[in-house]
Amino acid sequence: MDAPSDIIVPASAANMNIAPPADRHRVPDSDPSSGQTLAKGDVVKLHLGAHIDGYAAVSAETLVVGASAAEPVTGRKADVLQAAWNAAEVVQRLVKVGNKNWTVTDAVGKIAAAFDCKPVEGMLSCQQSQNVIDGKKRIILNPSEEQKKGFESVTFAENEVWGIDILVSSSEDGKARLEESRTSIYQKESTVTYQLKMKTSRAVFSEVQKKAGAFPFNIRSLEDEKRARLGLQEAVQHSLVKPYEVVFTPANTFVAAFHFTIALLPGGPAMITSPPVWYKPELVKSEKSLEDAEFKELLTKPLRENKKAKKKAQADAKAE
Repeated sequence: MDAPSDIIVPASAANMNIAPPADRHRVPDSDPSSGQTLAKGDVVKLHLGAHIDGYAAVSAETLVVGASAAEPVTGRKADVLQAAWNAAEVVQRLVKVGNKNWTVTDAVGKIAAAFDCKPVEGMLSCQQSQNVIDGKKRIILNPSEEQKKGFESVTFAENEVWGIDILVSSSEDGKARLEESRTSIYQKESTVTYQLKMKTSRAVFSEVQKKAGAFPFNIRSLEDEKRARLGLQEAVQHSLVKPYEVVFTPANTFVAAFHFTIALLPGGPAMITSPPVWYKPELVKSEKSLEDAEFKELLTKPLRENKKAKKKAQADAKAE
């Protein structure tokens, strides 16, 4: 691990790519503190993805270093973790054929509010397809009034695949801001063409195409990091490559993130990624809880409805 606070998994044979990570109160995409050592109590987000032939599965979860059943997470860290985890669990059951993206937006906002938290403003979840993880159909969290105006209402449809990104902040408004920080995560922009002038730029861009293709990559996965930073400057200037900017929430606030990939199959929704490994109720003890009856009932339901059992229950009811 080169950057303990972001937990980077290097790309291998173009099969594994980094998705936007976040650590402490820094929201996605960089490792300017690559020499930083993790300490007990640090909130750490692990976010990575893999693809086969351009079809990606992306996953993320949040943990707290050193937490245990004997010394569980408490206070605002617990609030933000439980808010994000509950939101992710509910959203898994709301992303289904026929539902709207705004249903998800509203649900995440209400669940975060139950823990006195806010979704991170403007964070997006996107439909995925081959070589695309940021499709045109999207979900937005905690949108500003300006963002609401131009945001399209969409309906989830059969055979779609979605990457769902749940980010919740313990701050009052969920706003994040840019600060002076150097990103290490970039992505090739497939819709832009430009003939690079510098020899170094062309060589680096060629390496990016071979190693990462259409997916985000960590600059350290390239052969020579210093050369890569130089070569990427021209590519970024002409929008051939886009940087994943580093944004921050205020000091003494925390961000929890959970990300999953879900396919809306004819037989019902199917999770492509595994559930969180670290999160367990005995590790996170918030004094707040989810009281909404509708959401609590939704959490008791399986992700995919057992149609045979439903038909049998209907038949038994008629027989009675």
